[in-house]
Amino acid sequence: MDISIKQSSLNLIYAAVRTFVYAQPIFSQRRHFWTKLQELNTQQWTPCCCIGDFNEILEQHEKQGLRDQPESRMQLFRDCLDNSNLMDMDLKGCKFTWCSNPRQGQVTKEKLDKILINWPWRALYPNSSGFALPIVSSDHSPLLLRLKPLLRPTKLFRFEALWVEDE
Repeated sequence: MDISIKQSSLNLIYAAVRTFVYAQPIFSQRRHFWTKLQELNTQQWTPCCCIGDFNEILEQHEKQGLRDQPESRMQLFRDCLDNSNLMDMDLKGCKFTWCSNPRQGQVTKEKLDKILINWPWRALYPNSSGFALPIVSSDHSPLLLRLKPLLRPTKLFRFEALWVEDE
């Protein structure tokens, strides 16, 4: 594949084909990353797909754990996506893509890993689908993006003798 890297930093690779993301775990630094993402994605008619660990949730149902996520933090992330003309692609598979080590006897689970796309990208790949695979050797779920739908095997035709009785 030919990938043209337009800009890169420690936490972001911006390429002509895809953007792979690792957002800072520290919230104050993550906000700077969102500003950068908005600056890079100003051309709303250019297809864009960002895959990676955004270290943030969009809605409360994307978290299971001791404390709720502050609404203000989620709203900042939603604003970033709106200003970037990006939307969260629905993932099949695991509901949560990250799990913590147990604290106070409880594990926190969140949907931190996402595939973000814009409408021009969706128009290019209308049958694409995203999958959150099971967490195995990391605390994150690997994401899989299929650009083409899986072809279902055609069923083998079998003639039923009963059919000849019906005109």
